[in-house]
Amino acid sequence: MGDARNWPAVTIPPSVAAMQGGTTTLVLGISPLIVANITPTSRIVCTVKDPAGVNLTASYGALASSRVNGTPGSFRITAMLAAGTINILDGSTVDWLIGDA
Repeated sequence: MGDARNWPAVTIPPSVAAMQGGTTTLVLGISPLIVANITPTSRIVCTVKDPAGVNLTASYGALASSRVNGTPGSFRITAMLAAGTINILDGSTVDWLIGDA
């Protein structure tokens, strides 16, 4: 191992530095309004932290119809059934992360 004082400086890319994230709990399959900076190129990723009522949930998403671009903007996360409808039985806690492409 070299001397840490001689390591090159690390620059964090702006896209990483500007990432946003949080946790929300679904109510009847839909999250409360989440306020965040949203652009047309924002990528929103969600994953289940604590499942509740998910036996029929096929996917989670921040649908285009629930996004509002702006600084701040907003979005909601929805638990979707395979048929494309909302799983109103899903009350999971969901983590989310936003990056811009």
